[in-house]
Amino acid sequence: MALAFKPIVGPNGIIVKNWSCTDTIVHKTHYIWMIRRYSFYDAKGEDLKSPIFASETTAEIKWHLLLKPNGYKTGKSYISAYLYLDPSSKHNTIYAEYKLSILDSQQKEVISDENGKVCKFVLGTNQDNWGTEILIRKEDLFNDELSMLPNDTLTIYCGVRFSHADVFITNFSSSFQADDVLAVPLPVPVSSLSEDFGLLFQNRAFADVVLSTNEKRFPVHKAILSARSPVFAAMFKHDKMKDGDHIVEIPDIDEETLEDMLRYIYTEKCEHLEELAYCLIMAADKYNLDGLKVMCEKELLKTLSVENAIDRLVLADMYRAKELRAKTINFIVANSAKVMNTKEWKSLSRSNCRLVMDLCEALSHQMNA
Repeated sequence: MALAFKPIVGPNGIIVKNWSCTDTIVHKTHYIWMIRRYSFYDAKGEDLKSPIFASETTAEIKWHLLLKPNGYKTGKSYISAYLYLDPSSKHNTIYAEYKLSILDSQQKEVISDENGKVCKFVLGTNQDNWGTEILIRKEDLFNDELSMLPNDTLTIYCGVRFSHADVFITNFSSSFQADDVLAVPLPVPVSSLSEDFGLLFQNRAFADVVLSTNEKRFPVHKAILSARSPVFAAMFKHDKMKDGDHIVEIPDIDEETLEDMLRYIYTEKCEHLEELAYCLIMAADKYNLDGLKVMCEKELLKTLSVENAIDRLVLADMYRAKELRAKTINFIVANSAKVMNTKEWKSLSRSNCRLVMDLCEALSHQMNA
């Protein structure tokens, strides 16, 4: 079946057969930097450098912020802030638009510096940063009525749209006749859906329910959690959520695990998967997050060893992690002599006869193969 496309039409209705498209990929990143106990840093007066951050769509370009509590060339009455192209970036020349803001206690922008033009960042030169010498007067920052230092915490937001110097040129030439219809490939922008939802998770805008551990509360969005997890959907729909109740207690998941699980729900990414895979797989099973469970299985398989094989098998069996279970059994069969000398094997023999039988059956198949 032939596809119909809109032709490229030139002056006077002429169908153009030879054409090209020049484009550059533009990435976006949003970053929030919270500086707690800011009054101490203000008293010290020393420059503050943020951790390095990057866009979720490319790790090749990295940035950091620099805050000058005593200003730059403005005396000590103002605070200065700058966006730096970090030396760890893989490209030396970047073109970017940026915005620097201070957020109040409601996460609203109360002070903002927006350049409004594309700036050239060049590593190794004095052009590796752009910013403002006058972000805010100190007097205004410490004014309680403006609520810019809730709990003595300064929150800075940075938004960046950037592209490196490389461009992409696609040339097309056609021998089609005048009545042929030419396909017009339009440049497709890189999807920012994950990045945008990640920002929604960070700034908590329009959150309508709170998940609470013993240590921390997380404002979240019922619609997003319900769409991603049938368990949350049932929780919000039925009797576990009473009218007017906006707090859900999550007593069996620690703060770090819940935060990374929520980050996965919003962005399908985890910041601490390597450290938290063991705990996250339990949370993924509880809330029916199959994608997260698979990510945890793959991470746990990376560190599978003789010493932890039995523990991983018990975990996989308990939380219905099929890939982890099958591959761990294969590993144990291949290293049976060593695994059966561990104290974990002896403990399993006493506590879980069913798993031991499964392993013996796998060993038998291996020996008869």
